[in-house]
Amino acid sequence: MFEEMMSDTIAVYKESGEVVESSIKASVQKNTIYLMNGKIPIEDGFIIERTMSNGGKERFRVLDAGFRESSSS
Repeated sequence: MFEEMMSDTIAVYKESGEVVESSIKASVQKNTIYLMNGKIPIEDGFIIERTMSNGGKERFRVLDAGFRESSSS
């Protein structure tokens, strides 16, 4: 069910520019980015880059990593 909402592709970078992950499915919302993969170590200050359908890029700085465990069984 939630996988259908993951329609964006993002890359995650450390502040230094080092690539953490380069092709992750996510859901980019106005003030929140959701990932289904909890094994990716997202930290405050990281940069998330979304590739849009027109080939453009959007970059976001992580202000609150806000990791939440899944409540589904």
